[in-house]
Amino acid sequence: MSECEDKLDYLRNLLTPLIGRTLKAVHEYFGDEGLNKIAEVWKEARIKAAPTMMERAGVKEDERNCIGVAKILDYNDKNYYGIEGEWKELTPERGVKIVTKCAIAKNLNWEVCNVCFREAARGIGIVVTGNPKFKVEVPKSIAAGDDVCEVIIENKKD
Repeated sequence: MSECEDKLDYLRNLLTPLIGRTLKAVHEYFGDEGLNKIAEVWKEARIKAAPTMMERAGVKEDERNCIGVAKILDYNDKNYYGIEGEWKELTPERGVKIVTKCAIAKNLNWEVCNVCFREAARGIGIVVTGNPKFKVEVPKSIAAGDDVCEVIIENKKD
């Protein structure tokens, strides 16, 4: 492991428990309303950050669809989150990614992956595709106790 990778791993291990525990506490205290408010804020933050993410991930004009969203998710997963996985399906309209290894899942819980990550990814998708109805589902997550994470993205107009 390089010094940079070691520092990134250290940072992940410092921050992800804070995120996981904070969201769990908000959900326990404020219920779904509190959790959904945080998810909305995560989506809005990703809407603002998406243009920079598109540039960093090298999303081309003809990739302003699920392929471009997948490029951003892969870029972030590989470079920042320590996530390994593959797209078992990827077309301009739909993608299904199976994550087999997640360096941060041990410090997170289902609220982070199945609600907040979902909405953050949705924010990215809205900007990349220009579709306010861009859809993201996370039916399985390692943080929730599943063997893998399954991320489904859809660019359906209706």
